[in-house]
Amino acid sequence: MAFHYEDVWIEATELLAFVAGVFMLRGHNWARWLALAWIAFHVEISFPVVRQIAIHSLILAVIAWLLFRSRARHYSVNNAKERN
Repeated sequence: MAFHYEDVWIEATELLAFVAGVFMLRGHNWARWLALAWIAFHVEISFPVVRQIAIHSLILAVIAWLLFRSRARHYSVNNAKERN
């Protein structure tokens, strides 16, 4: 079985999603930005397939709305205060 370098990048992006999820649950603000960058990357690699661009863009918009509404911001701020 041959080694595929693309597989390393796929696993690396999955690891980023996992890290973002774990640290969002712990209340780290930077993890929200990492999650948003991760899904934005998926929009970028969807080119030129219009259907994938549309679906990933919709997911990006929903995730951005969820991550940056006031309740999510307060969760991050309150957990940051508890850590300090």
